[in-house]
Amino acid sequence: MDERRSSSELKVSDNETFNKIQDRYSVIIEQTNLFIYDLNLINHEVYVSDNFIELTGIPFKKQAILKQMVCSKNVHPDDLDNFKNFIKHGKDGSHSHSITYRRKNPDGRYAWIRSSKKSIFNECGKLIRVLGTAQDVSAEMEAFEKIKNRAEKDALTDIPNLLKFTVDAEELIRNNRDKSYAVVVFDIDKFRIINDLYGSKEGDGVLKYIGYILKTKISQFLHCRMYADNFAILMQYNKDSDFNNMADLLREEMKQYPLNLGVMLSFGVCKAEDETNIITLCDRASLAKKTIKGNVLKLVAYYDETLRQRGIEDKDIENEMNLALDNGEFEMYLQPKVLIATTEVVGAEALVRWVHPSKGIISPERFIPLFEKNGFIIKLDYLIWEMAFATLRKWLDEGFIPIPISVNVSRLHLHNSDIVQKFILLAEKYQVPRNLIELELTETAFLNNLDELSYLAQCLKKEGFILSMDDFGTGYSSLNMLKDVPVDVIKIDRGFLNEVVATERGKTVIQYTIAMAKKLNIEVIAEGVENFVQAEFLYEAGCETAQGYFYSKPIPIPKFEQYTFGYINN
Repeated sequence: MDERRSSSELKVSDNETFNKIQDRYSVIIEQTNLFIYDLNLINHEVYVSDNFIELTGIPFKKQAILKQMVCSKNVHPDDLDNFKNFIKHGKDGSHSHSITYRRKNPDGRYAWIRSSKKSIFNECGKLIRVLGTAQDVSAEMEAFEKIKNRAEKDALTDIPNLLKFTVDAEELIRNNRDKSYAVVVFDIDKFRIINDLYGSKEGDGVLKYIGYILKTKISQFLHCRMYADNFAILMQYNKDSDFNNMADLLREEMKQYPLNLGVMLSFGVCKAEDETNIITLCDRASLAKKTIKGNVLKLVAYYDETLRQRGIEDKDIENEMNLALDNGEFEMYLQPKVLIATTEVVGAEALVRWVHPSKGIISPERFIPLFEKNGFIIKLDYLIWEMAFATLRKWLDEGFIPIPISVNVSRLHLHNSDIVQKFILLAEKYQVPRNLIELELTETAFLNNLDELSYLAQCLKKEGFILSMDDFGTGYSSLNMLKDVPVDVIKIDRGFLNEVVATERGKTVIQYTIAMAKKLNIEVIAEGVENFVQAEFLYEAGCETAQGYFYSKPIPIPKFEQYTFGYINN
């Protein structure tokens, strides 16, 4: 129908015709529960469905229907501007318009109303008729709000999640370019200890308490739980001391949490100066935070030029890593494991070195953490594993009595269901006895995935592989774990070794650890041995095997063969 039909065509003066229209509307109302109104401004006929009062709470007075319908006193304050614009539409020549808003019911509660209207004009542009509907959609909107809340809120702490934080923070920065903003990321120092000592329920309680503090003490700033025990805040600031004040406030509030073990926080700050991408700012703030982990004297760290340069270098490494893999730039070095009493080589650990064509040898400390983060470590591990099997095959073919080679297994492989099959296939491909391969998993991997790793260890042992727990002594459940995880070897971490041999009490700890391991038929290897004093103490304590720079640094395979077998590859 032409919306600008003449007034004579739209005339509703005949009662019979109007009654027919009302009958049609009644059928629609019964089927849809819509409130319907029809205002004919030519002959002043008005139709309002019987559920008008039920929906609006407004007493129906035909003579004042328009005034009653545009009354805004019961509209929710947050929806008032949109409601006024809705009413205005039609007067300005527009034809159709819709709105969803909240209106207060007679009982004082707000109901969600979805209303639509169509304005009809004559050929002169004069408004002659308004057709409209309205419906209570409270149930629908409440369901939507619940879904939205689940999508935008962290389920545990009931504060915004990272997705919601990202959207709101970027919009805030974009709309306030004259103000200074920074992202502050913080986490709990040694949060794992809380879970280990008190259980995950208490750990969750700490996280909930942080959420409560953020909601009640710094609600003026956008904030969120990023993941695990990591939280983020978008701060407007004037000077750097604002960040220290914020950190001090949160630290003091955490003292109120009823836990015997003090809850300490570490903060990283990245200012939104040349960057407004929130995820990038969070990553940079997290990088700054890591630089002060374990430093009880420093509470706040800033993303600066040094870290920026490191970020650039990280990007360069990531850009080159796949090509380096294809070009064979990653090489396997071997570090001897020796009998302390005789210095006879009885094993080796396979370690990777990146031999860059222009930069020379890149230290693994520079790229391994990055590869752990981006997942490239999986490909690199596969490469070193195959090199280890191939080397053992070579020794067997050349008539040498082979010595076991241990390879590192990143924690990322724990989620790979075919890891056991991978080692089986390599052993079959190179026809290498499985007891010549020792698989090293870090102690922290056991701490975080005890059940999963225990099962994996049992599967690997069943297939004949040797299993080693690397970095033993770095966790807080080390001794307790030995009864649960079927490992063949533990490697005493160099940090643990350096700390404990400095005191008589520490030496006693080492001695009893070695004795207990032997009782459990677990071999002990000390890594990171750097001097004769350490080697002598370990031997007297009952440790028979060691590795470290005191004996040899990691060396290329030809040098290792010469060192071990007196063999020179011509």
